[in-house]
Amino acid sequence: MVALLVAAYPKVELQQASVNLYAERLEPLPLALGKAAIDAATVRHTWFPSLAELLACVAEIAVGTPDTYTAWEAVSRYCSAVAHPTYEPCVCDDGWADDEREVPCPLCRGEAKVRVPAPALHPLAKRALEHVGGPRGVLDANEPGIVRAQWERAYKELTAMAHRQVAAGGNWAQLAQGDERWQLTSG
Repeated sequence: MVALLVAAYPKVELQQASVNLYAERLEPLPLALGKAAIDAATVRHTWFPSLAELLACVAEIAVGTPDTYTAWEAVSRYCSAVAHPTYEPCVCDDGWADDEREVPCPLCRGEAKVRVPAPALHPLAKRALEHVGGPRGVLDANEPGIVRAQWERAYKELTAMAHRQVAAGGNWAQLAQGDERWQLTSG
């Protein structure tokens, strides 16, 4: 993997100690994650990235946080879905009247319609939403721009903390296997 990194910056000459350090830190990475991080680093950095910069790219990819704009759009859709739920016909809606059924449907309890679940949010976007009072805090805000700025600040701080946590832990094998224990679960 170090060879790929050096190939991306052909004018750089590294000392053997630096090569050994990069190799030691990058060796546990799954190949796909390492290549993606190197691609991200070459786009972002004009000069050869430090190990910290490269591991920050790895952490960003591993955590998979959406950018702030995309995350806020998801939060807006989530808040709307929670405040104004939509319903769709239940699978039991077969034309029979409720009083003609022997047993009410366990999904809709005889209503013949079920609530459409709110869209999923990235865990960090959801935690940032909790910092501004949840969906009601967003929807009932007198100053929506201020609430968005507060959410954005919380989201950026949580994202940065998650990136640092993943970069420091470096348990890349678990991340590659879909283990989500790295996600922040406490305040």
